[in-house]
Amino acid sequence: HDKAKNVALLRSINVIVHTVENTCMKPKPLVLDLPPSHTPDVNTDFASAAQILWNLDSNRLSPYKDYKMDVQSSKHPSHKGDAAHDPLFTYVHRGIFQERPTFDAFRHLLDNYSACTGEE
Repeated sequence: HDKAKNVALLRSINVIVHTVENTCMKPKPLVLDLPPSHTPDVNTDFASAAQILWNLDSNRLSPYKDYKMDVQSSKHPSHKGDAAHDPLFTYVHRGIFQERPTFDAFRHLLDNYSACTGEE
């Protein structure tokens, strides 16, 4: 049960990050033939590694095609709780998570971990 929640959470985060990046940032063109200097290593900073991952992701979801969001009204970060009356996602093409190789591979990786959310 926790595994399903974690998978749903990670998928939702991916969609939200994609939406923010798609509306606030211009993605760089996809280039799969990267020189060795662009391959992340242990000294690569987080932002650079995330950008490399973004540039390589040819399986990312497309807004309005693969999912639709209803952001409703905004809220101040200091306000606790969810003020939205409706769900954030009004449509998600659920089959996409099995159809696209990135999501399918990631889903299989989750079997390597035991969920321990909320535990220390």
